[in-house]
This record gives sequence, structure tokens and C-alpha cells, in this order.
Amino acid sequence: MNHLTLLVGTLTLATSSPAAGQAPANDRVAAILEHAQARLEQQNDIWFEDGEFPKIIQSLRIQFEMRPDDYEVATNLGWMQTNVEDEPAAIQTYTTYLKRNPQDSDAALPLAQLHYMKKRYAPVPALLEPAIARAKVPHANAFRILAHSYERTGQLEKSRATWLRFLKVSPDDGPAKVNLKRVEGKIAKK
Repeated sequence: MNHLTLLVGTLTLATSSPAAGQAPANDRVAAILEHAQARLEQQNDIWFEDGEFPKIIQSLRIQFEMRPDDYEVATNLGWMQTNVEDEPAAIQTYTTYLKRNPQDSDAALPLAQLHYMKKRYAPVPALLEPAIARAKVPHANAFRILAHSYERTGQLEKSRATWLRFLKVSPDDGPAKVNLKRVEGKIAKK
């Protein structure tokens, strides 16, 4: 029996319903889950050093099912899937995270970033415009990826507007100022 099988069995027992008349031991379950998560992360590090990427992916899948709202687990899983060139699985992971966590204003960022890195700019606005609109303080990379995507699809006015919105949130961002100036230069040449 390997460590992962033993861990899953332990977690199943720890999280199962208490016996009749017995109060749930939430503190005990939380402690077990915390230790299990730490052990999985430690094992993933060992597997990473050994190049055992399929094992890491399987471990992360289990963690993702145990903690569907954990941004770090979802992004680690998607990154590993991309790492082994299984882009459809990464897209599915990021899409699942986004659907499960609509309250997370950063939930769309991993999927948008994947499309952006693959030079598929058209899907990015539909992912990031709503994310920016609902976030109290949107992630800086959401603005950057969105503005660059607009620029690369020839939507210069929207790119400019995105840089201006970003500079309202982060007025001292030097690269944003440089990017805005470049986009405004392109608009002026039209």
C-alpha cells in the first residue's frame, strides 16, 4: 500500500459521519486535514525533484477535490498539466475552479493567462472584464493581460481605457504608464 492510498483512507475515515449520538470532532478533522495537506505538499516536492509529474498531477487532483476553493491547489494542478503538455486538462481545471468559485475575483485569471500565453487573445476579455468589474481591488495582472489582449486584437481604445482604469488603482505603476503612452501613440497614428 503506498502513502497516497493510506492518506486517502485516513481522510475518508476522518471525515466520515460520527457514530450515532456522538458530536463531530471538527478540531480533530481539521488537524488531520492540515497534516495530510502538509504531507501531500512534501511528497509532491519529492516527486517533482524526481521528475514524477504524473504522480504529482494525481496528488493535486485529489487535493483539488478535497479543497475545491483552494486557488493555489487549482493553479498548481493546471500548471503541472500544462507542464506535461496536457493543455485540455489544464483548461478543464481552470474552468472548473472558475465555475466552483464565482466569488473569487481572481478565479478567471489562470484561464485568461493560459489563453494569453498561447496567443489566443480573443477569449481574454470575456474572462477578465467581469473579474475586474466585481473585484474590490482587481489583480494587477488582470489589467495587464486584458489591456495587452485588447492591443493585440487591434482594440486600441479598449486597451487605452484598461490602462487608464489600472492607473486609477495603481497610479505609480511605471510600466503601465509606458504601455499607455505606447497605445496612445498607436491611436494617434490612425
